[in-house]
Amino acid sequence: MKRSLKTAALLLAVCFLLSSCDLRINWIPGRQILAASENIELSDAEVRILALSCKAEFESYYLELLGGDFWEKPVSEGMSYEDYVREYFVFRECRALIYLNEQAIRDGLTLSDVEAEEVHRAAERCFSRMTEDEKAYSKARLSDMEALMKLYALALEEIRLLSPGEVSVSDEESRVVDFSVIHVGSEAEAEAVKERLSKGESFLSAASECTIDERISYSAAKGELLPEIEAAVFSMQSGETSDIIRAEDGSCYIIRVSEAYNTLLSLNNKRNIRALRAFDGWSGFYESQEKKITIRRSESLWNDIRLNAEGDYPDFGFFTELQ
Repeated sequence: MKRSLKTAALLLAVCFLLSSCDLRINWIPGRQILAASENIELSDAEVRILALSCKAEFESYYLELLGGDFWEKPVSEGMSYEDYVREYFVFRECRALIYLNEQAIRDGLTLSDVEAEEVHRAAERCFSRMTEDEKAYSKARLSDMEALMKLYALALEEIRLLSPGEVSVSDEESRVVDFSVIHVGSEAEAEAVKERLSKGESFLSAASECTIDERISYSAAKGELLPEIEAAVFSMQSGETSDIIRAEDGSCYIIRVSEAYNTLLSLNNKRNIRALRAFDGWSGFYESQEKKITIRRSESLWNDIRLNAEGDYPDFGFFTELQ
């Protein structure tokens, strides 16, 4: 159904080269600091929470495509996929998070009592989704999750400050549609399915028997489907069934829209689109400033963070929780 797998994106969506790391680090008794700048520090537990979220995001795209051992596969000589993602995604996110909070301090941004309470509740929601194994791996407590969420909250405020004007996203462009699909190998088979539907058989009954795909029901936003499928899905009303849709490979689709506007998913998609557009608004400024900040990190702690670990880990969606 998808045109292609989406590129796994950072929560902060920054794509600039890493500066070299000064390996000195400040140590605080009882709190292992993994990465730090002049004023902002990320603890080992905070970075591990962030890494778990990144791990979940990448595995959602690549486990099926590349197999369960994809973390060990080489990206380039001497660099495994795990090393690549840790360095160019996890640590880059740490850099951006530290940088944005440094800027927030310089700009005098703080969280109000109401915003701090919202951060606390968001941290409780995220922490409650962690299993005991995940807590053991990350060595995290609720206070670590809350500290990380505060950094994300101030980063979001700084991004809004740096973004030019209000970011507008319409209901239509953020709309998410719920629909079911019958996918068959030929037009003759599609005609036979249409005949069954015309005689009163339910769509799901015919789909469960006739479709060649493993899944029947989907939710999708614009840009996530094959063009011919998307054109049909986003032109239909709730409860409407499509005509036969012919694909380039000769197979055929019949689609039924169950909900033309999924309110919750559409709202979340609008927030995501707005955040990505805000990122675009400040990315040029970030590119010119990012190399001016020195990020120190503890290599002993950093090398102990592994993404190739068994288990299902949550993508916390930090920004979504805070909007």
